[in-house]
Parts: sequence; C-alpha cells; structure tokens
Amino acid sequence: MMNCKQFSESATDYLEGSNSLVRTLRIRFHLFMCVDCRKYLKQLKLTLNIVKNLPQAQLTEAEIQAQVDELKQQKH
Repeated sequence: MMNCKQFSESATDYLEGSNSLVRTLRIRFHLFMCVDCRKYLKQLKLTLNIVKNLPQAQLTEAEIQAQVDELKQQKH
C-alpha cells in the first residue's frame, strides 16, 4: 500500500494525469483510505489553480515549481 510520503511525491503527476494506470489506482486507493492526503490534494489543486491564474510575468516556471516543492515538503 502507498504511504503518505509516496502519495505527496506523486500528487502533481496525478493531477496532471501522467501516472501509469497501476500508480493511479494505488493513489486512488490511498486517497480513499487517507483523509489527510485528501486534504493535501485539495490544497494542492487550489494552489495550482491560483498559480495558473497569476499573470505570467510575475513568476517563472522555476519559481512555480519551487513553490509546489515547498508545499510538498510542508506536508511532512
């Protein structure tokens, strides 16, 4: 079974739909069992939507990725 750390490392790929079918099923099962990761995924979705709606000139791709990585680190 997937643990929370493994989930947090795969969450962005999950949202982008770039995981394999098996990994996606493991993630969905973990989400079914783990309320904390469901909350984390909800926060990540919100953050990504906010970042996507910012004017492009404000943040570079590297800055966006750094913020996403920082959020992942705060989970644990």
